Amino acid sequence: MANLRLALVTPRFWPLVGDRPLHLLRLAESLVALGHSPVIVTPQWNRGWPEQMTIGKVPLVRLRGSGRGGWSTLRWMYGLASWLGEQQVDGVVVDGLRHEAYVTLGAARRKPLPVTLIAGDDDLAWQATATLGSRIAARCREGPITIAPCEHLAGALAAAGYAAHRLKVIPRSAAESPPRNPASSDAARAALAAVNADLVVTANAVIALAVGRLDATHRFGDLIRAWRIVTASKPEARLWIIGDGPERESLYQQIGDLDQRFRVLLPGTFDCLDELLQASDMLLVPAPHAVTPLALLDAQAAGLPVIAANSPATQSFVRTHETGILFPAGDAKSIAASVLHWIEEPALRIQCGSAGRMASQTRIHSIAEAEQYVELLRNR
Repeated sequence: MANLRLALVTPRFWPLVGDRPLHLLRLAESLVALGHSPVIVTPQWNRGWPEQMTIGKVPLVRLRGSGRGGWSTLRWMYGLASWLGEQQVDGVVVDGLRHEAYVTLGAARRKPLPVTLIAGDDDLAWQATATLGSRIAARCREGPITIAPCEHLAGALAAAGYAAHRLKVIPRSAAESPPRNPASSDAARAALAAVNADLVVTANAVIALAVGRLDATHRFGDLIRAWRIVTASKPEARLWIIGDGPERESLYQQIGDLDQRFRVLLPGTFDCLDELLQASDMLLVPAPHAVTPLALLDAQAAGLPVIAANSPATQSFVRTHETGILFPAGDAKSIAASVLHWIEEPALRIQCGSAGRMASQTRIHSIAEAEQYVELLRNR
């Protein structure tokens, strides 16, 4: 079938971190593997960032403006409308139900332009509170197919007035990962220690990993409070919180205030999580999510057991004492108890990781995910 020229529009992208930019990049890479020609279109949040570049095999275009609000957002909207009017593309995938969706759907009224929207976990709340949110919501509800990454979000969209026949559930896929074993774990720890001295650990240290944007919604402060309890009896245990964001300084201050320096580390962002997943013994997900975090999917694909806050998005993937442990969100004592339980019972920890990997192998593959997007755009 013919190669498609596709625009993937997103308000945030590398070097801004988060699940949604990562998901869009993986989708673009899978589209390239299928023989299509995607280009990612995003705002130029910082004037020092290049306006055009290539990430791997995926071209990236940054237009002036950002999502900060006011004139900067308007500049991005006008720039996107102009870009869509000038380009010859066969379809557009929009990440989110916000300004980008409004502009793209408006462009589709002026010329034939197949459009698919991807709903995010906080888009409905944003539409309910943002300036012009209700107007944007009305256009999105009248638009084409909206993709929800899970049934729970699809239900929330339907309750908010999105027509059920225009909703499509396409789960996110995990990154392919080799299985973990003692040799791969030792090699990954050595490689990480070679590039960052803060990541040096003793031979038998248990490492817990957490991944996400450092903001209030991810509740990494709960982990730091829990780690104080963990290290009271297991001082060699380490917590690595991977990511960046507005809460970085306050989290660093909290680490110092609770005397957890060198036990809780904030080593920044990583382009690839493979070595971190191999080096770690468990993944911690402290906040409830409406959409399952990619880090959780990737951890299970690598055979890493998961301790996660109980929410609809995690209940489908984490079953207590089978593939992981669920705890009440905000309960630092429960987090600590779960971590200590797995430190004391390594065989159970490994068993949960293996079961999670087996379950992951039955789920959607990245190429199959991309094929569903292509089918939707072809049938518009």
